[in-house]
Amino acid sequence: MSTAPQSAPDTLPIEIERLIYEGYRVLPVKSGQKSPPLIDDWPHAASFDLQIVDTWARQWPACNWAVCCGGESGIWILDVDGDAGLGTVADWENQGFALPATRTVLTSKGGRQLHFKYPEGLEIRPSVRKLGAGLDVRGEASYGMLPPSLHPSGWVYQFADDDQNPVLSAPEWLLAKIREASQPAPAERSTAAPAQAVAKGGRTDMLVSLAGSMTRRGMTPAAIEAALLAENAARCNPPLPESKVRKIAADIPARYPNEPSALSVPTLALTHLSAILDAPDCPIDYIWQGRLVAGTASILVAKPKVGKSTLARNLCLCVARGDPFMGWLCKRGAVVYVGLEERSQDIGRDFRGLGAKGTDEIYICDDGRASIAAVCELIREKRPVLCVIDPLQRLTHVKDGQSYSENYNALGACRG
Repeated sequence: MSTAPQSAPDTLPIEIERLIYEGYRVLPVKSGQKSPPLIDDWPHAASFDLQIVDTWARQWPACNWAVCCGGESGIWILDVDGDAGLGTVADWENQGFALPATRTVLTSKGGRQLHFKYPEGLEIRPSVRKLGAGLDVRGEASYGMLPPSLHPSGWVYQFADDDQNPVLSAPEWLLAKIREASQPAPAERSTAAPAQAVAKGGRTDMLVSLAGSMTRRGMTPAAIEAALLAENAARCNPPLPESKVRKIAADIPARYPNEPSALSVPTLALTHLSAILDAPDCPIDYIWQGRLVAGTASILVAKPKVGKSTLARNLCLCVARGDPFMGWLCKRGAVVYVGLEERSQDIGRDFRGLGAKGTDEIYICDDGRASIAAVCELIREKRPVLCVIDPLQRLTHVKDGQSYSENYNALGACRG
């Protein structure tokens, strides 16, 4: 069993600092306890601002730490409590329901808490009926303890993996179980159709669509069947016969041959190396020599308040003038700067401090209505060499602001 550290830290624990950089909204909790939180209105006051969190660490140097769960944080937790919870998970695995290797925190008495990305279109609350013996969820208006917090028993919370596995999306079958558990108990249900119920005429289409989605994700037939049965019971009014649901789960790849199967093997095209070597080289069109390529998206990432905006504005000025930046050549042309956290006057004042003149072809937008479509229209209108969006997450609204792939895909229409 882990033991408590010999002395309380006088700075922010490195584990918490790393999680903040990933976008975790954290809050301080009473030392050696799971409650109460040490800040008022913690569901909204929890923060990933390093300066704010560091202030809390100095104010309560021996405090415990927790992550605020819910849609605003983008995190929910499956709480597996001791032997009972581990037994339920083992039963799931025997039925073909394997939990992914997502980030996991080891808790007291052999328990663990699995961190998942918060799903779209589903509200997760800790008040849902239990998913099984020893299982619970932490969603809206709830939190989960983080390493290196100290449990009242003396256990120190720790990650199951030293590399802190990434936070993954929950499998469809688990979300289906949560939807089912969120419904009122049978004795509490009214005769009226449940919210978002699927009536006659749409039930089969809904289940077929869901089965196709799960097939593409590579779920096992047993898992697909269980998820469809849960959705049928929770959403279809009235539910379809179980025999028909089982048939959908078994027949969907055959009934819809155009749907790619998880077991299908694509035919890959091959090009001989000699043909590639004989082809003429295609020169790279750099905006900033060796670093930024025209028609692509790049993301500047760093700790808060270290000068990302200042660096980006210096680059804008060099591109507008065709001057080298940090010793590397820049392609000259118009620049669009979309500032979503400051007024245009404040951005302009900063540019003035960098030596900008009225002749520099830089266009600034601080319109809070900015969207990806609107930015695309700006790009089509001005045809800038460089477009800067600061900060990017205010525009993309992706689940994981730290994910390069999600942000890159969200900006697909702006590239090229």
